[in-house]
Amino acid sequence: MKGGDDSAMTRRDFLRWAAAVAAAAALPGCEPVQPAYVPETKPSRKVTAYAFSPASPEPSPETYVQPQYVRPEPAAYQAQPTPAPQPVVRAAPPVASGGRVSAMSRNSWGATPATPGKMKAMNGVTRITIHHEGSGKGNLDANPAQVAATLRLIQQQHRKRMGAGDIGYHFIVDRTGAIWQGRDWQYQGAHVSGANSHNIGVMLLGNFEFQQPTPAQIASLRRVTVSLMRKYGLSCKDIYGHSDLSNTQCPGKHLKPYVNAMRKGAV
Repeated sequence: MKGGDDSAMTRRDFLRWAAAVAAAAALPGCEPVQPAYVPETKPSRKVTAYAFSPASPEPSPETYVQPQYVRPEPAAYQAQPTPAPQPVVRAAPPVASGGRVSAMSRNSWGATPATPGKMKAMNGVTRITIHHEGSGKGNLDANPAQVAATLRLIQQQHRKRMGAGDIGYHFIVDRTGAIWQGRDWQYQGAHVSGANSHNIGVMLLGNFEFQQPTPAQIASLRRVTVSLMRKYGLSCKDIYGHSDLSNTQCPGKHLKPYVNAMRKGAV
């Protein structure tokens, strides 16, 4: 019968449709694809650069300092996590005329001759600025030969990178407390961008963002600072850390408390 034939054809069509759906469901790739896991990448810590950006105008010689440089370092250095002790504030010494700084000569570290034509006369001193070396791996120089090699490298890179006439600092204090003569203090230094005039630069070897200054370094820093204060008639308020004059981490978080205390009279 016609009605029966139409009914039978409908069932066959349904069965064919159901079989096609089942076959399609069995094909690979039909399940939703889960996205692959991508580990989160944290942005790297921003590091303050001490060089001018490419967009900045080319600086004139000795207007800025690039304290980072490549130097041979011991492979195994353990950072010192112990916080720097807070210095005891003592009364400032009376300002007197004279003053003398005993330092290792330039010849003792093999300094190359300065180029006076690239330097400006100091014409009097009105402040003292304290720095750290700031080398990426710190400083563990333990004998004069190592210190001398480091000073030659600093001088070479100051002259090469800044077009400087000499090493940028006037005095350097090593880890043993020995004081070394840098640039002749009749000339302005190259250690604070835009503020080198009438400014004596004293640098301590080490990176005091993670190293501690040694007690011998602090004692020598105070000795050289007092001598300069007496020689030029300066007060404790004429002592600065590099970060007091520029946007920088120098002289490091473990040395800065001593600088702050010296400004209050602990010298």
